[in-house]
Amino acid sequence: MCKIMTKKLIKEHRNLLLAVARSALEEKLTDKQSSLPELEQFPTQLREPGASFCTLKHSGKLRGCVGILEAVQPLVLDVRERALGAAFEDFRFPPLTADELSDPDLVIEISRLTAPQKLDYSTPNSLLENLRPGQDGVVLSYGARKATFL
Repeated sequence: MCKIMTKKLIKEHRNLLLAVARSALEEKLTDKQSSLPELEQFPTQLREPGASFCTLKHSGKLRGCVGILEAVQPLVLDVRERALGAAFEDFRFPPLTADELSDPDLVIEISRLTAPQKLDYSTPNSLLENLRPGQDGVVLSYGARKATFL
């Protein structure tokens, strides 16, 4: 079992990443030429490698969620890719529609993750004592199967 933490983003960075996510979804739904964000226009922290999860909720209910546990690209590009995945590649839901995107009840949530850290525990209670609600997530693995809880 591994522990991961969601890193808090300052409001300005969170707003920039939400704008990138929404823009990517709008481009896809309107068949506009897809354009990657110009990295130079973003703060250094958003250009650094980052791992993220993007969650879409409609009226408080899950509408899509896709993420990655390890940083493989600049955070701003990762968020863009995860937003597209949550909207169009989450096998549990049909692809997002333009009407859904324009609905004010659609919420985009972005979680920036730290690198996974091995979590040592001996009992279920000691496991719970090592986790901080609202800050830590866990990756449960059994053989080749994994589940992530943020």
